[in-house]
Amino acid sequence: MPDSLNADSAYSLIGLREKHKLDTKHKIQEAASELFGKYGFQATTMEMIAASVEISPRTIFRYFDSKEDLLLSHVGDLLGSITEYLSERPKEEDCLTALKIATLLAVSGKNKMLTNVISNAIKEIGTERVASRLMTNMYHWEKQTAAIFYGRLQTGVIYRLSGVENPTQCESDNDRTALLKSTIAHLLAAIGSSIMKNILTDLSGEELKDAFLTEQIITTAFSFFERGCRL
Repeated sequence: MPDSLNADSAYSLIGLREKHKLDTKHKIQEAASELFGKYGFQATTMEMIAASVEISPRTIFRYFDSKEDLLLSHVGDLLGSITEYLSERPKEEDCLTALKIATLLAVSGKNKMLTNVISNAIKEIGTERVASRLMTNMYHWEKQTAAIFYGRLQTGVIYRLSGVENPTQCESDNDRTALLKSTIAHLLAAIGSSIMKNILTDLSGEELKDAFLTEQIITTAFSFFERGCRL
């Protein structure tokens, strides 16, 4: 058999293995979120999750170090969906509006229940136990989101915000332009991170029973920023 065919077969096999691993990981996450929502985080065991997916508990630990790690993988996916929606928003849309719509889309539909499951689980186990890893998730998400905003920001708008009277004098200063854009991009990302942190860690169980409260919080918070932080 030609070497090229052997190579193609090997790559195909690797591709199938990776797909199987990804599928298994997703099944574990879906089963965990369903059981967390039904029985609560503390009452759900890794054995229960494994039985739901028809795998051994040992297999779960190949993908997740602990039950808390499994929970926080949902946070990463939820934040990642905001990034996805944000990258798909029209370029002509202003950044704050784009982030608001992306955030609302990310916590709607099937993610509405997931948002509540994550928040309730964090309340159950205590924010202190996951605070460090949660902040790490938020930090990485802010960096990714800031990079998207950096690409969306127009230089002319940045100079107007900075109060430069004659932008043409500074347009050749690439370092200054990059610094100004980076500052605004990270600030925008921090707004989104702060709102999501509030939703995931600060709402009580009773408040989460209100199906529309999450959307109301997001809309109200962004309205505040759109009004120039004026009440």
